[in-house]
Amino acid sequence: MRVAAAWAAAGVGLLLLAGPALAQDAPASGCAYMVQPPGGQIEMRPAEGLDAIFTDAEIQPPPPPAGARVVGVTCWRADLVPAAFDDRSISTLGVPLYVNAGERQIVLEIHAGRVAYRMVRGQLRRAEIDALGQRLNSFQSRLNGN
Repeated sequence: MRVAAAWAAAGVGLLLLAGPALAQDAPASGCAYMVQPPGGQIEMRPAEGLDAIFTDAEIQPPPPPAGARVVGVTCWRADLVPAAFDDRSISTLGVPLYVNAGERQIVLEIHAGRVAYRMVRGQLRRAEIDALGQRLNSFQSRLNGN
């Protein structure tokens, strides 16, 4: 997969995938850890079993190479509505989750105790808007301990 640009904001890498690379090189589904070595570019590391985010099973990324850190998780899906337990990336691992659907991408993060999403590329489809809102409310309830 080709990385078109990596942008750092508040020490967190934001991944923007090149249009052709996103469509042609990305898997149809699955996830990868975004690992950044000190002073280096973000690398994608396969996340075997991370699609277990469809369950509430504990997740634990493999240890990154010496000095590197996991700065995010990216997943490829049929649409931009996060899976039922995708919030574990942001709440348990404490890193942003990038959800990719074709040429479109959102990022889920926690800001000031609130689960939030941000469009990175493209637009939500009408059918995704309500479903995304409901899913974010579910994530917020879980984050609040409800």
